Amino acid sequence: MGLRSWLALSTIAAMIPLCPKCRHYRAPSAIQPFDATRGKSAGEARALGLWKDELKKRQSEEDRRFVDGDDFHFEPEFYEWCVENVPNDKQLAALTEWLQQGNRAALEEAWKAGLRFTIDGARGKVSPVYELCRRKNGKTDCRSFVANDPEET
Repeated sequence: MGLRSWLALSTIAAMIPLCPKCRHYRAPSAIQPFDATRGKSAGEARALGLWKDELKKRQSEEDRRFVDGDDFHFEPEFYEWCVENVPNDKQLAALTEWLQQGNRAALEEAWKAGLRFTIDGARGKVSPVYELCRRKNGKTDCRSFVANDPEET
């Protein structure tokens, strides 16, 4: 491969929207309630075993949701996700207020603007929906991609 071909290829590769290079990307946060650097008592070892079982159940549930195409109504623990369309606390409060006022037009406008949420009309509650990077950018063609500012990383 000549230098010109290599430069063209590397330029194209730099333009591919890879999620970890996007400002909307969020990696799952690993919860580690146990200190791995010290020995464990019998009680701690038993609790660690229970915690690992719980993590397996959670991961299995997330895997099932991913495979079935179900929404994630909670922050994913095992999948990367995109924050761009997830309503923040202030937006959720506004959405909830509009729901309780019966302001369907405002809710529809928020949806058209790209916010992703579900409505529980029986409880009068609005919940965010988390979009997985694997779904949103599965073919590296994400329209929401915004490169990280090199100064921030």
